[in-house]
Formats: sequence, structure tokens, C-alpha cells
Amino acid sequence: MVGLLQLVVVAMLSRCATLAPIADCGRSRGKALSHALGFRNGQMPRANSLANLFRPLNPDRLEAILRPEH
Repeated sequence: MVGLLQLVVVAMLSRCATLAPIADCGRSRGKALSHALGFRNGQMPRANSLANLFRPLNPDRLEAILRPEH
């Protein structure tokens, strides 16, 4: 699961904002990044794997946790 979250961060830093572009971003970077993120088979996850990660999360609660306090 950590690798999935790391992929999301890397892709979002590359201005990918939805699941399909995030998955495409990972696949376009090749096997070196895939292995660095811990995907042992050398293949990045597809958008449905990312959807499975985020589906159980409450978006409002997640935003509240991640939002910096002022």
C-alpha cells in the first residue's frame, strides 16, 4: 500500500489529478520507478488498483487530516 501512495504523490507532483492519469504517469516512468516504489513484478498498478485504495476513505476526513493548520 505504501508504494501505491508514493506513486500517487509522484504523479500528483507531475500534475496528474485523477486516477487514470496517475496510473498512466507511473507506467510511463518505466520499471526503475516501479521497482523503487516496491512493485516487485516491475509493473505499475492500474487505475482500478488505485480506486480500490481510495474507495474506503472519507474524502472530507482525509482532506482535514492533510490540510495544514494555520
